[in-house]
Amino acid sequence: MKNYGVARTLVHGPQDLLRAVISGLRYLKKTPAMVRSFFQHPETCHAA
Repeated sequence: MKNYGVARTLVHGPQDLLRAVISGLRYLKKTPAMVRSFFQHPETCHAA
């Protein structure tokens, strides 16, 4: 979430933060290859 939207979004309040997080999660939901790549990273491959 940090690299793909929320950290790069200017947030003016709790509602903006919620909207940004939901938007980021919807993006990840539509890109399973991106989620799969998280578990192929050397630091997190033990979680797979």
